[in-house]
Amino acid sequence: MNIGIILIATGRYINFFDQVYKSYEKYFLPNYSKKYFLLTDCTDREFNDNIKIYKIKRLGWPGDTLYRYHRFITIKNDIKKNSINVLYYTDVDMKVVSEVGDEILPEIGKPLVAVAHPGFFYRNKMGTPENRKESTAYIDPSEDRPHYICGGIQGGLVNEYLSASQTIKQQIDDDNKKNIIAIWNDESHWNRYMVSNLDKFKFLPANYCHPERTRRFGLGKLTPKILALDKNHDYFRN
Repeated sequence: MNIGIILIATGRYINFFDQVYKSYEKYFLPNYSKKYFLLTDCTDREFNDNIKIYKIKRLGWPGDTLYRYHRFITIKNDIKKNSINVLYYTDVDMKVVSEVGDEILPEIGKPLVAVAHPGFFYRNKMGTPENRKESTAYIDPSEDRPHYICGGIQGGLVNEYLSASQTIKQQIDDDNKKNIIAIWNDESHWNRYMVSNLDKFKFLPANYCHPERTRRFGLGKLTPKILALDKNHDYFRN
């Protein structure tokens, strides 16, 4: 089985790349072949042979996150040419700290993988979805959903995940026509897609996107698997 991992690193975010790459190589599905698809505006360094580089333009905040699915679609043919079976997206400011094995793979009948958002795992599990009916990301409070899921790590069988990405891209384009940006950008649309396709999703607990500062979110009972690293958001976005 071939595993694909998409990363986006524009501006100062490229400084996180070596750390996330080394940790994924060591701990993330270590028994499988991995290929990395890095979208970046970095032009002054070389990368290992299992990292495919795509030059992109930095869009700033919130463009760099809002349009991530658009960028996935631009490289979908190349991903398929590399015979990828399971595809993941992960934020570049992540770090795997203990082995992540087959439990993160999709299952029969559950082709997509999502992680419960650490900010809402032990408290308001409903989180903060888009509440404006005008947005394609809108979630009605009466709709069934077990979690509010994070945008920082996600994936699934390659065709299913790319199909989800295409749908979300279209939803964002439709919102743009109405001058609407969903409350949490791409994450809001990922949650909308989950609610609309609940039977397709396998859910993992919040320690697969575990805050580096554990006490803030009260996740002390969970052993960290993948850390979402602390950072100065303004410094990296500007």
